[in-house]
Amino acid sequence: MLSASLLSLSADDAAFVDVVHTDGARIWSEGFGLFNPIGDVDYFPNGGLDQPGCEQVRGSVIVSRFEGTMNSSVVCNHLRALQFFLESLKAVSDPDACQFTAFPCHTGWSMFQRGECFPTNCTDSNCVTMGFAASQSKLRGPLYLTTRDSSPFCGRQLKASVLLSPKTPKLRGYLQISLEDGDNTANFKLRTKHMDYISGGLLAEGLSVATYEKSVQKHLNIELSFQSLAYQTDSEKYGLNSNIDVIVDKISIFDTEGNVWSNCTENSNLIHVDGTTIYAQTYSLSLFAAC
Repeated sequence: MLSASLLSLSADDAAFVDVVHTDGARIWSEGFGLFNPIGDVDYFPNGGLDQPGCEQVRGSVIVSRFEGTMNSSVVCNHLRALQFFLESLKAVSDPDACQFTAFPCHTGWSMFQRGECFPTNCTDSNCVTMGFAASQSKLRGPLYLTTRDSSPFCGRQLKASVLLSPKTPKLRGYLQISLEDGDNTANFKLRTKHMDYISGGLLAEGLSVATYEKSVQKHLNIELSFQSLAYQTDSEKYGLNSNIDVIVDKISIFDTEGNVWSNCTENSNLIHVDGTTIYAQTYSLSLFAAC
């Protein structure tokens, strides 16, 4: 029953083979799918491993393999590929419907998560559609995208970028953005080149997905927060009741259609939330703000 021992689909099986990886497994106990590219085009939604909105139950995967049993939690990741394809059919009859836009990232998923490969203005040469229209793709090889955690899974893919002031000291922790998205919230975990640290002058970036609407909002409301991890180390003495300086010079959010919303207020301090290790501030971002 090991996935590596089974015959699998390959690019030689048809004139065009596109593969959607939603339950890939680096080792056999992690999932029911394949992690390596095997087709002409291989789509890796959310990295191709764990899908947002699915309960991750590794132990149940092992049990189900040996006992031959299944439940909705075990197959949730696997079924997302089918759900994505069925949802892509909406765009066949409705040209204004959301489409699953995917893009290449030659440095892999981890760099894609940091926003390094995110195209801020899609064209036929750097973006393709996953699903029913995949055969029209001009690109080949591994392609990446992010999706929402519930139906409709297709949404407006976004990249957030935060420029830290040079006045910000080196701090252990991570930045997050929560974007008001109707009755929901789109959450970004921002990454820097220093992993769990931030410091002055660095650019922190991350990806998320908002509900798709054809019209573009002129303003976005967000909360930017910093979760300090200083309490985990003995060498860093500030804690629940201490103030540290997390200072921001610019915040921007991009989509794949050339739109960018920004707040360009320099030297903006995040405010300590009493009794926590969180520092936060709310901002309004304007479409095509002059910075």
